[in-house]
Amino acid sequence: YGVYTMVKLLKLGKSEEEIKDLENREGKLNKKTIKRYLFLDAHKIASSDDILKFENHYNVSLPDEYKEFLKKNNGGMPNDSCFLDDRVLNFFFGLFNNPRLEESIEWHLNIYDDRYPSSMLPIASAGGGDLILIGIKDEYQSKIFYWSHDFEAEESGSQYFENIEFISNNLKEFLSMLSSED
Repeated sequence: YGVYTMVKLLKLGKSEEEIKDLENREGKLNKKTIKRYLFLDAHKIASSDDILKFENHYNVSLPDEYKEFLKKNNGGMPNDSCFLDDRVLNFFFGLFNNPRLEESIEWHLNIYDDRYPSSMLPIASAGGGDLILIGIKDEYQSKIFYWSHDFEAEESGSQYFENIEFISNNLKEFLSMLSSED
C-alpha cells in the first residue's frame, strides 16, 4: 500500500466548507454543481459492499490491488499526472453506482461499451477521449493499458487490440510511473 500514499490524489468532491471557500474565491456555484460535489464527497471511498455490488452487476472480478485502491481513493486527480512520453492522466474514475456521473466507472462502461477489449475495464481518463484500462481477465489480469480512441475499431472493439498499448504490470507499478510536468 506504500505507493498509494506516495501518490497524492485530490478528491473529486468537496465538503460544504470547501464549497463555501470556493464560492468566496470564485463566485456562486449553481445548485447542480454543488449537489455533484457533495455527492462525490460523500462517496470518496468505496466500501467492500460497493465493490461487491459492482462486480456482481457487471459480472467482473476486480484485481485485489485495484479494490484496495478504490477503498482508499474512490476516484481522484493525481498531483503528479505525467507518464510515458509526457502523456497525462486527468483523473481516476470512482465507483458511484451512478451511470449519469461522468466521474464514475459506470458512466464510462456505458459510453465506451464495446469500444475497448472485453478483458479490460476503464479506470481513468487520459484526456482527449483516451482511457487508462486495467486488465480483468486471463493474461491481461491486473495489467495497465492505454486505450487510444483515435485508432478505434470500425465495428466492435471487444477483441480489438491495435489501439491498446501496454503500460505496466500492475496498478502499483503504474502509480510509481506518475511524475510532475517537466
